[in-house]
Parts: sequence; C-alpha cells; structure tokens
Amino acid sequence: MKKRIKELAEQAGDYVNEVYTPPVRSKTPGKIWEDGHIGWNEQFQAKFAELIIKECVEQGKIIQSQSIVNGSEEYVAGREMGIEVFMNQIKQHFGIEESKREKIDKAMKEAFKDGVDLSGKETP
Repeated sequence: MKKRIKELAEQAGDYVNEVYTPPVRSKTPGKIWEDGHIGWNEQFQAKFAELIIKECVEQGKIIQSQSIVNGSEEYVAGREMGIEVFMNQIKQHFGIEESKREKIDKAMKEAFKDGVDLSGKETP
C-alpha cells in the first residue's frame, strides 16, 4: 500500500476513534440494541472513502493551477473549466459537500479574480 493511502487510512481511523460511540442497549423487550447505530467499520469506510475523494479533488486543483506555457489562452481556460467540472462531478457523484473553508476560498477567488477590493476603499 502506498504511503499516502496508509496516511489517509490512519486519519480515517483517528477520526472514527474520536467520534465513535458504542451501541446502546435497547429498553424495548426482545431487542438487544437500539436502532440507528452505525458501526465502527462502516464509519471508517465512509470517512476513508471521503478522504480519498477529497485527495483526488485536491490533485485536480493542483493540475488546474498549473498553466500551459505554450498553450493558447482559450485552451488553458477551457482546460481549467473542464477540470473544474470534473472535480465537481466527482464530489457530486460521491455526495461530498464543500466544507465552509472551501466555500470561502472559492468566493474569495471569484471576488478577486478581476482585482475587486472588498474593503470598500478606493483602489489606486
């Protein structure tokens, strides 16, 4: 297993160890455990998959940020848009929502792409 996969598995395990609560015994006669409990393995698998998907999206962002030196401006813009669409499709397909930090970063990037100043002051 590659080093990065091991690191993501450890992160997933650490996360689940922090949030996991054991099943609760049922007070209903004939039932052993309360409904709705999610087991440790199921939580680990979900978190591990989420971390892998986020890693893929991050790699897409790295590729997107690299510009093609000899390419035309239209080609670079089209390529970046295609990568952005691909990253969003990955997230949507697997049900991964943007974190608050990602939403803020995206809004800031959009706001400043044309040199907009949000301070309300006149810029020289």
